[in-house]
Amino acid sequence: MPIKNRDRYPDTGFDFLPDDEIRIVGTWGGKNIVLLGYEKGSDEPIISIGRTNDPASEDLSASPVHDLYKFGYHSPIEFTEDISRKPMKTIHKFPIPSDKKEFQLDLPAGAKILTAEIQQGVAQLWALVNTDQPATPRYFCLIRTGDPIKEVGLIYVNTLMLKSGAAVSHLFEKEVL
Repeated sequence: MPIKNRDRYPDTGFDFLPDDEIRIVGTWGGKNIVLLGYEKGSDEPIISIGRTNDPASEDLSASPVHDLYKFGYHSPIEFTEDISRKPMKTIHKFPIPSDKKEFQLDLPAGAKILTAEIQQGVAQLWALVNTDQPATPRYFCLIRTGDPIKEVGLIYVNTLMLKSGAAVSHLFEKEVL
């Protein structure tokens, strides 16, 4: 299944699907809408209009799905599946157990730790997460001011003032070696 105009979109433009994932995802004017990939950066679907029920046997031309909406006003567009790429990124908060020096939090894979603070008397960690990713264990430790640091491979997150500043601990993530 050659994509005729693939060279018009350099590697920085479109992220084409592997051939076995290219599929019919709807109809427009009696023709098939074929999902070819996604635009890098925006994740806008890249489609083609197919004339048969076998996209692998056709020469297809890639274009962003918004082109179909621009020029497809005279025929109904019907999608048979959701073609948006939805890696839902959001910020989630995770409670930090203040009674343990070492602990584990299950965060979505690839989560980026943003900060840790006290909220209404409870230590919390905030992370930018992709909710589509499975939870993976991450390991942390709280080290009080003045305590010896025996660990190696620690990544500083933030300083937490507990009990109105009477207890100060420093949160570190343990680097996975």
